[in-house]
Amino acid sequence: MSRHALATALLLGQVTAQQPSAPPAFVEVEAAATTAWVHESVELTVRVGYDTVFFAERAVPLLQQALDQPFLVTVPWLLGAEDRAVEIVPLAAAIGQRVAMGDRVVLWQPAGQRAIDGHTFALLELRCRWLPLAAGVSTIAPVELRYAFATRFAEDFLRGRQPLDRQEATALSAPQQLTVKALPMVDRPEGFTGAVGEFAVRATAAPTSVAAGAVFTLEVVVSGGGNLERFAPMPWPRLPGFHVQGLVEKRGAAARTFLFDVVALREGVTEVPAVLFATFSPRAGKYVTLATDPVPLQVLPALKDLPLRVAELMAADAQGVSAAQRAKWWWVVALAGLGFGMALGLWRSRVRLARKRAELRALHDRLVWALARGPADALVALEALCCACTGEQAFVGDATWNALARRGASPQLLARLRTAHAELEAARYGGPAPAPQAVLDAAAELAAHRAGTR
Repeated sequence: MSRHALATALLLGQVTAQQPSAPPAFVEVEAAATTAWVHESVELTVRVGYDTVFFAERAVPLLQQALDQPFLVTVPWLLGAEDRAVEIVPLAAAIGQRVAMGDRVVLWQPAGQRAIDGHTFALLELRCRWLPLAAGVSTIAPVELRYAFATRFAEDFLRGRQPLDRQEATALSAPQQLTVKALPMVDRPEGFTGAVGEFAVRATAAPTSVAAGAVFTLEVVVSGGGNLERFAPMPWPRLPGFHVQGLVEKRGAAARTFLFDVVALREGVTEVPAVLFATFSPRAGKYVTLATDPVPLQVLPALKDLPLRVAELMAADAQGVSAAQRAKWWWVVALAGLGFGMALGLWRSRVRLARKRAELRALHDRLVWALARGPADALVALEALCCACTGEQAFVGDATWNALARRGASPQLLARLRTAHAELEAARYGGPAPAPQAVLDAAAELAAHRAGTR
């Protein structure tokens, strides 16, 4: 090159270089698992690698906004879909490199370096949490990394370093698949609300000393790793000697807290029984019923002038205790004449009937509360009452109605129940809500019918 040509090149500030043999950037997706259960979250790591020398010398920003990296990443499966819910896991320290993703800027975590064919690639990672919502095979579509570069640049007095042969390139990750298994129907426990994960449950009471007929708060906290935001509210626990009359829920990042309003019914009780919570454990591959420790609580003598409703609940509880005691003594007497087997069966039958009546009363009270909350809660409460009357673990539409018919429910009652159920279902999606009294009347008739049978 002549001296004149060399001087001209230096004046323009042009830089010429050859393209590297290997691509200067890549993107890959690493899945923690290839199979999962419905509602079992799977962690995905999106990893970007870029040749540090190439990008330092030749990269051209794709956007006008000044960011830590000049490329653009597109993750198509971050958008919601029927078969999944995906979220970005925020960085613990909220410190990272700013990268453009679609129409937003996201912090990525520096993850060291990787040597490829003699080139050094800096690595950035983004962790995502994929929650499968339906069984089947879900496709994890390729992630796209788009970047711009040039081989020749010129120095502009006003605009600085400017590319003379701007080009764009794209890197794609390999497509992957996630096989999602449906939760088993066999051995599904009563009261299962859809909680999938590895959870722990604990309970406390406040205050720890109340008079019979007074209300206290039973706090049940469900924590751990799983679909905390997705499962239905915890069912009202069955607590002999107590009456649950209300529920308030609080949600946090790592736990859900259920605050039950409970009426103490029996003087002399010293603890609240263990509260049960049914879950599905992906680690064990089966349903697990967790139990809190019994909660210490001292129930003192009742105060005077109790509200009528509370007095009725206490009287019903006392009657149930007396009935159980009479059944026990009747069993002792009958044992002498009729034999152990027959007497035991009759006693158990009486106890089951007493428990069934108490359960139906509690479910009817729950429906009263749920109707005030809205059609979604009322629908769940009505289905729970129907299932309690059929002995089924889950409401299954026509099969449940047929089961009620086989247990003696009249065609007129079934028609009213089906109408209430359909109207509540429609109201969840904006339809008119049914008259609460019509729903309660049908539910009360159903509960009375089943309470009088075995």
